[in-house]
Amino acid sequence: MRFCRPDLPRRSWKQRRLVVPFLALLVLLVSTGEAAAYHNDKQKVTEDTAYTLDDGEIRLGLWKFEYGLLDDLDIGTVLPIWFIKLANFNLKYEFWHDDTWAFAAKTGLAWLDVGSLAAASDSKDPPEAMFFIIPFEVFGTYRFTDDLSLSLSSLFSKVAIDGSYDAEDFQGAVAVTNLQLTSTFEWRVSQVTALLLHARYLAYQDASGSTMLNLQPDDFTTIKVVGAAKSDAVDVANAVSLLASVVFSWDTFNLRLGLGYGNYSVPVVNFVLNQKLPFPDLSVYWRW
Repeated sequence: MRFCRPDLPRRSWKQRRLVVPFLALLVLLVSTGEAAAYHNDKQKVTEDTAYTLDDGEIRLGLWKFEYGLLDDLDIGTVLPIWFIKLANFNLKYEFWHDDTWAFAAKTGLAWLDVGSLAAASDSKDPPEAMFFIIPFEVFGTYRFTDDLSLSLSSLFSKVAIDGSYDAEDFQGAVAVTNLQLTSTFEWRVSQVTALLLHARYLAYQDASGSTMLNLQPDDFTTIKVVGAAKSDAVDVANAVSLLASVVFSWDTFNLRLGLGYGNYSVPVVNFVLNQKLPFPDLSVYWRW
């Protein structure tokens, strides 16, 4: 992704409209954390672990809504991106567990009708393209004691744009896939406080096909989104990140604060940035 000054005084509304989902994902989804109301054997951390909500349990916060359909099956959605018409949902199934081990799988779908953004502005020639995000993740959690646990996960993501569209906006087609490996160590210091250490490693990231998408969010900035097998944005070497967080959990209210450093993985899109930077971890939500 490169930023430069435009050669023309102003681009079409179409180009400005198409950039909204990509920019909003970076801004609105800077952090999505989660913990459990009162840390105990019944209420467990579910983010980046194999655990799920209880049957009928609800989690509602700034970033997410999740509901326990069954004791071992959750359905959820990321809330802010609905405002930019990026529909999304996810399912998580804890298929095996005992007092020590737990295993789960999670998948979902997010999609954006690019043409609907154009139609909303009465375009004479709206693009007919769909933006898809398809993730699949497996988890394994081992509990050493009541207070100490380690979770490992493997996340595969497919991001693609499909359909017909104006060659001035897209040339070719782009499909980005990646594989990420994570580990999360939890230490329950007390019933209210838990410490988390989360590590993430990008095992693979690749773009097939090639595309050059020129977008202009304002009169002064042009964004070029490049997708290619050798794109600088995709060729991320030694992409790792480390995040340390503290989670405060009361009866229903939860607060998570943390700070990380490394190659940030954008939530929902699961695209790993090619620069190592510090990033925050912040979540406020209720669980009942």
